[in-house]
Amino acid sequence: MSGGGPDFDDLGDLDDLSRWAGEARVDDAAAERRRSSWLRRQDDESLTLAGLLIDLTERGQTVAVALDTGRRHHGSIAAVGPDLLALDTTGGLRVLLALASVVSVRTTGDQPVVRGGGQTPATDLRLVRAIDQWAGDRGVITVVSRGGETTAGALEVVGRDVLTLRPTNGGIVYVALASVSEVGLAESG
Repeated sequence: MSGGGPDFDDLGDLDDLSRWAGEARVDDAAAERRRSSWLRRQDDESLTLAGLLIDLTERGQTVAVALDTGRRHHGSIAAVGPDLLALDTTGGLRVLLALASVVSVRTTGDQPVVRGGGQTPATDLRLVRAIDQWAGDRGVITVVSRGGETTAGALEVVGRDVLTLRPTNGGIVYVALASVSEVGLAESG
């Protein structure tokens, strides 16, 4: 008999058959490990920030989000959009974060890496519309730009690429939407 296996003309040679079967099982197990490793690598390489955040949302995972401004927020994820992360902070406030400003997301616990590859955002709501809908009727809000400048005031208008705020101390402040890192309720006191 040919085909790479041993020749079993002598039926009395069960040791060779057992050895050959054992080697085949070892080869099959190694092939399965290589295939599993390749599939994990494919998952890892398709991981996106939005997909990761969606997985963390579904798991109810508490996170610490570091922003390019140096600010950090702790809490649970309320929503993920194409350019938006809404976070309910441990202090009981909701902040709207620009995904482009997120530097890192730290989870609590030692759970394994989340596989959140090709998931699309849970909502198609974009940051500009979220600001308009969420902050429009909430009184005084705080806007933090990517440069770290903080502006507090009543939201007057959400334009195509600019926010118009009316600070409590007077005047009008125009904030370029492209520079917005986060929006939250103004801190009292």
